[in-house]
Amino acid sequence: MNRDGFWSGKRVLILGCTGFLGTWAVRELLQRGANITGLIRNAHRPSELFEHSLHQHLRTVRGAADPVQLRQLLAPGEYTTVFQLATIWDSPRAKTSITADTLDAIAEVAPSTSLIVPIHANETLPQFQHPSEKPLRVGFVKFPELFGPGQSRVSTWSSRAFVAAAQNRTLPAPTEPAHALSDASTAATSLLENAEELHTCERAPEAGHWTECKPTTTVRELFESLSRPAEIADAMIRETINWYEQHPIALGTAAPQSRAA
Repeated sequence: MNRDGFWSGKRVLILGCTGFLGTWAVRELLQRGANITGLIRNAHRPSELFEHSLHQHLRTVRGAADPVQLRQLLAPGEYTTVFQLATIWDSPRAKTSITADTLDAIAEVAPSTSLIVPIHANETLPQFQHPSEKPLRVGFVKFPELFGPGQSRVSTWSSRAFVAAAQNRTLPAPTEPAHALSDASTAATSLLENAEELHTCERAPEAGHWTECKPTTTVRELFESLSRPAEIADAMIRETINWYEQHPIALGTAAPQSRAA
């Protein structure tokens, strides 16, 4: 959707802005002219947010996404949207970081603010129901496995495949060739689109506003792309391979001299 000008000047709060998806959400929102506040729990963790100086273009606040901190941040009532991106992406038992305390804090001090939450494809769907007295606008976006520059966790197939390609090693064969994948840019855009659609709802959906991120490739297609010369791969794949070549310390591996042809 991405309505022209929708995010221009809008104030948004991102919880988990130093993470993989959080940093991509920052990129997309900055391109659209949003006024961003990012809550940072650990300013020393490796993150594209700092490496590419994205943090210089938003207001950053140190702290955890606990109810007390949220109430303090939201008290002025100036935020259009809160993106709760402090989630676990590499476990089939991942749990979305949305709690009754989070909902209560928003309902108390900023009831008109929308809350957007990502849901991993392998995650048990949350049992969500908004407070009856103060209905909240909550959006859920369901994602497949994500890949792209900045994904330093190697517990997913795509990350292991990119590491192998960057080190000129044999790529791991996919066990589920049709398994869907999505690039991080598309995933971040899906978050914004959910928020835009939620904004048009006349009333808060009782079970939240649900959408799904569009897959951009499959494991088999990515396997074939990584097996070809980088020059003919699409831009996201080339950028991702380059990122893994330049971040051997983050991956705990030796720096490669060349990449697989």
